[in-house]
Amino acid sequence: MNSSKDNLRESVSTRTSSISKYTNLIPNFSKSIGAEIYRFVFIHAIFSKPNI
Repeated sequence: MNSSKDNLRESVSTRTSSISKYTNLIPNFSKSIGAEIYRFVFIHAIFSKPNI
């Protein structure tokens, strides 16, 4: 179970890092779109994280 948790954390962190890089390429929309994307990733990470 620990390995699955680590894999989940890695996938979430990789997703957020790639999204942050993508939003940095678009500084004009980074504030509005970036906020929505980070909110979605944050909520998705909470619901996909197994509560043990």
